[in-house]
Amino acid sequence: MAENKTMPTGVPVEEFLASVEHPGRRNDGYELLALMREATGQEP
Repeated sequence: MAENKTMPTGVPVEEFLASVEHPGRRNDGYELLALMREATGQEP
């Protein structure tokens, strides 16, 4: 079975998203973050 390439870190989601260079991808990340918060009621 393959292992996940992504691992949890201590970096806050907002800090990670702010570091994304491509503005379209960064904005998509913020939109997805808002949608997931609304859908789950949970913080990342």
